[in-house]
Amino acid sequence: MAEVRQRAFSLETDQEMQDSVPVLFDACVLRPAGLVSVVGGFVRFVAIAPVAAITRPTNFSTLWHNSMDGPFRFTFIDPLGNHPE
Repeated sequence: MAEVRQRAFSLETDQEMQDSVPVLFDACVLRPAGLVSVVGGFVRFVAIAPVAAITRPTNFSTLWHNSMDGPFRFTFIDPLGNHPE
């Protein structure tokens, strides 16, 4: 029984290790790259918005969410060192 508990514990810690990133690397490399992707997503949105507003005005909010949600969440909402999918 103790072996089963130990295996279950090791699976949990393996999952936690896969989701975690060293905090210093996250703060110095990944977050600035995320900020660049937020700016790039906004530029993409501004470039595509006029065409989307004319051709598909009902899907305009979908364009905003597809361009900005992922990079914004990664950069500003996820805690340092942890980026769950």
